[in-house]
Amino acid sequence: MTDCQVCQLIQAKSLTIFEDEHVVAFVHPEPSVPGQIAVAPKPHSPIFETIPDVIVKQMFTVANKLSIGVFEAVGAQGTNLLIQNGLPAGQAKPHSLISIIPRRDGDSLNLEWQPGKVSEDDSKKAESALKDAAQNIGKVEKEKPKPLEEKKPEKMDIQDSDYRMKQLRRIP
Repeated sequence: MTDCQVCQLIQAKSLTIFEDEHVVAFVHPEPSVPGQIAVAPKPHSPIFETIPDVIVKQMFTVANKLSIGVFEAVGAQGTNLLIQNGLPAGQAKPHSLISIIPRRDGDSLNLEWQPGKVSEDDSKKAESALKDAAQNIGKVEKEKPKPLEEKKPEKMDIQDSDYRMKQLRRIP
């Protein structure tokens, strides 16, 4: 068993509320508010960029559906979907996940911040670098194809002299 606490939660399945072949959603073990959910990839992925595109897509689909369910299940008036990617961004565990945080008026959970002031020159440099980095968007990586199982043809009765019957039993 791995030392990753998220991987251990995934394997234990004690807090699991949804699971498929790529993704697990569970009640957050250290919630900021009641009803907080975490959506995590099954394979160990320390940061968001290490998650294959097919799994990222599934994570967001699951997060969207669970976010809808949070409104009715815990009486939320809104939700925050939060990805803390890397230590400077507040990531506490070495396994990437999406937190679904139920929100209510006056819940006193402060996720707001004041944007900093960036010089126009720094902003233009960042814009240029980001445009270069965005060149591969839309070129979704392909999941490695799974090997096909080879099926052996069934043995035919050679004694059968009727050609039409042989054709009905043949494997396409």
